[in-house]
Amino acid sequence: MTTITIDVLQACEREQAKELLVESYQQYETNYTNKAYFANYLQEIKQSLYQDKVACVFIAKCQGELLGIVQLYHSSQDAYDWHGITIQAPIIRLLAVHPKARGNGIAKQLIKHSMTYSSALGAKAVYLHTTDMMADAIRLYEKIGFVRDANYELNKEDFLIKCYRYDL
Repeated sequence: MTTITIDVLQACEREQAKELLVESYQQYETNYTNKAYFANYLQEIKQSLYQDKVACVFIAKCQGELLGIVQLYHSSQDAYDWHGITIQAPIIRLLAVHPKARGNGIAKQLIKHSMTYSSALGAKAVYLHTTDMMADAIRLYEKIGFVRDANYELNKEDFLIKCYRYDL
């Protein structure tokens, strides 16, 4: 694969980004016993690109083709509709790499870019939430240096939503 560039998502790229998110997250449908919950999750993913609360959306491109995306929020209150969890630090959310482009370091580049951006804003740490069904992602987060922070975890539907933190 040739050079990957990281840019800020433009409004004209939202529909393409939405399709990439759906294609990337569709693989998890079989992990949901409640199909309605997955349908709601997928709808939330689609709508995420149109929310005012997202601080920045970074995309990875190669030769003009959109291959990856990540959303960054200023806090947990902006990122999630969860009660009882308050994180006043950037939240990385909805990291996705198109299935055909996986294994090329795109996710790592998007995470690193988010960390650099957060550090430039004066953040001391960045956080993200995930579940065990995303085992490949968890391995990547831990390889980068994220550590689990059980203080900000919760159970939702059939899943333990795990929290990971990276101190900048």
